Amino acid sequence: MPTVKITDTLNAVINSVSANTNPLTSALEKYVTTPAVAIVLLPDLVNALAQPVIAAGQTPLSLGLKFSSNVDFGTTANPELTVSAGITQNVNVNAKPGAKLFPTDFYGSPITVKNGEGWLSLALNATVNLGLSGSASDLKFGFTGAGAIGTEYFRSFAVDATTPTVAEALGEVLSDFTLPADIADLNAMQTADISTVSGNGSFGISGSVSVSTSGNPLASPKLPLVHQSVSVQASASINVKASFQLSGAYQIRARKLAPNSVELGYYRKKGTQWSVSVTASAGVGAEFGKTDLLAKLIAGLTGKPEADVAQLVAGGLKDSEIKQIEDAIGASIDHSLKASLDLELSSSNTDEAAFLYRIDTAALDAQSSSAVHAALDGDLSPLTLLEENDNGQGVIASGVSMLRSSLKTVRDGKSSLKVNLVGLLNFSSMFELIQNSEVVFEPVTGDLTINETVSGTTIGVLTLPAAQEKLRKIKFNSLLVTSAYRASKSLSAMQVTSSDVYFAFNQNTNEHTMSDYLDAVAAVGLINVVGKQELMSGFHGTGPSTFLLRVEFGDPACDAMFVDAQGGPRAQLEYEAIGRAQMQGLLLPGDHNDADKYRRDILASDDIWAGLKAAGQPTFGQVLPGLANDIVRLSVLRSDYTAIMWWAESMASTAKKLADIRIFIGAADPATLQGNNTFDSLREDLQNHVAGVVANSGLQFGLPFGLAALYQAAFPLAVPNGIIVSDSLNKTFAPAIAVVAGQR
Repeated sequence: MPTVKITDTLNAVINSVSANTNPLTSALEKYVTTPAVAIVLLPDLVNALAQPVIAAGQTPLSLGLKFSSNVDFGTTANPELTVSAGITQNVNVNAKPGAKLFPTDFYGSPITVKNGEGWLSLALNATVNLGLSGSASDLKFGFTGAGAIGTEYFRSFAVDATTPTVAEALGEVLSDFTLPADIADLNAMQTADISTVSGNGSFGISGSVSVSTSGNPLASPKLPLVHQSVSVQASASINVKASFQLSGAYQIRARKLAPNSVELGYYRKKGTQWSVSVTASAGVGAEFGKTDLLAKLIAGLTGKPEADVAQLVAGGLKDSEIKQIEDAIGASIDHSLKASLDLELSSSNTDEAAFLYRIDTAALDAQSSSAVHAALDGDLSPLTLLEENDNGQGVIASGVSMLRSSLKTVRDGKSSLKVNLVGLLNFSSMFELIQNSEVVFEPVTGDLTINETVSGTTIGVLTLPAAQEKLRKIKFNSLLVTSAYRASKSLSAMQVTSSDVYFAFNQNTNEHTMSDYLDAVAAVGLINVVGKQELMSGFHGTGPSTFLLRVEFGDPACDAMFVDAQGGPRAQLEYEAIGRAQMQGLLLPGDHNDADKYRRDILASDDIWAGLKAAGQPTFGQVLPGLANDIVRLSVLRSDYTAIMWWAESMASTAKKLADIRIFIGAADPATLQGNNTFDSLREDLQNHVAGVVANSGLQFGLPFGLAALYQAAFPLAVPNGIIVSDSLNKTFAPAIAVVAGQR
């Protein structure tokens, strides 16, 4: 065992500090491999030694000491941590009632000092010796060596006017200084002692989670509808086992509550975020016939998986094709789980532990002992796996109770996976759709898109902006067509909604970018102008950001898009008004350079709009002489005009077509419709019309104008929701009153 010598800076031995280190409990004996530990007390600490703790700590003090030579912790063969010589280490004294125990309070769950209580702690900064693992001492705690590791040991004392002195308290802390490396260390701590280790690293969590799946059935504009409807469930769940890796700055904290009771927590450093990666999800089959994820997905969407999966295995899909489908499903599930955990961690109170357990060391069995030991080593996976055994009162294993778990919050809330079934209404089964489709994982939204390719509308790999633009167009066109079919009543009423999502990712987010995001949120009624201003006032980020805006439409919402209160088709002027208003809403002022004011002013003026319609695009300059020589602004204005007029003319003409078929259906016996030539002719006419409409789309997809306009046309029956994730603004948006799409 090492010898411990305590001196002042003049090498005079300090006899008032008695460090009677216990080789079975004290980290200075148990884990130090250096033969001699020479501690040098700095003058401020020497001067405080004779003071009572209650006097010295009335204003929390941070005093200093150093080591004369490097001190290695670990084993002789593999020293894992090193406290370097000559670096000032801190002795903290705090006896001020109501003061925070942790002076910097970088980590949460603040503890306050009580009357008649004083605390003294020793805080050491160490470095990780890289390249060493598997040591018997297990002192890395998951930290990677990126920066110093801090460890601090706290002890509380009953204080009065004379006792204990700082020297006496320091002697106890040096004698019992503990690193929370194993269960024996936890047992060695006295009641109320606290031992922490802090640094940058990564740790794992694992467990069973439920992913809520919902299908988005859409028609393909270029393919004929089938007469029979394909059954799709409104919602279902896929249960998977997943493993995550959380990386960033964290603290492992052990707090002794009673002789055999310890509170063990993982805390995120304030002002920082943990990055989350999903390292595994439910087994993806790489061999022929291994269709676990595909079977679960089809089961969730249709409720009848057996026949479809059997057809996929035996019906011509190659091993590699099935694997590609499963890989895409796995990627979407991983994204969904990552997004849910990211949101939980970013929105949780950093004064709370992300993971917190109560350990009864006397009641541990082999399994729970192993799990607790792994947690002390920096791997929470065994403990989080045991959370599945929760008895409703937090007990998850012998001697272990869960007090808080971010993974449990994610598990209880369910992650959500949206599956866009583009072309489902044009095929007779899910199998037929998959057999004639590409299955694409969308890395920004996390959606899984099963897109029919018979008509040639392939998306391909979503790596280029052009591919993402194409996907936006395909999905919007499919939603518009599906909405028309649903409103025409030429489809059987569906219990599921159809939806579209606008998504954006920016690597360098600025004020203008965030303003555009919030304009879109406001355009679908999730915030107002005041709400936008409040959010913008708190925005100060410049890093990456993701924005998603989704709107769902049930049958009543689809009706409202095209039919007025009297049951007749809505007029083009009404759609023009909607289009103008929504385009203005997407151009709200919000940054310092309100470059879009001229666009809003023109869109807001009925007289100017009428003049533009009368003049035609080539002669807009005559209506707007102030812009006659401004080629750039005239081009932007023409783009606005084209989008609004295409939208209004398309919606109005489609409304007239579907009105004809609704009138026929309303007067006919439903039992006679299948095989009815007139009905087939009307439905084919509608299909040809909407296919022609989307083929000549005048929309650009840089702004979510089309989605916002559809929302307003269906108001108040469409259901929007959104999310913004950025360095300084993480927020979800949902209606103030929860509604089901198409219902109030």
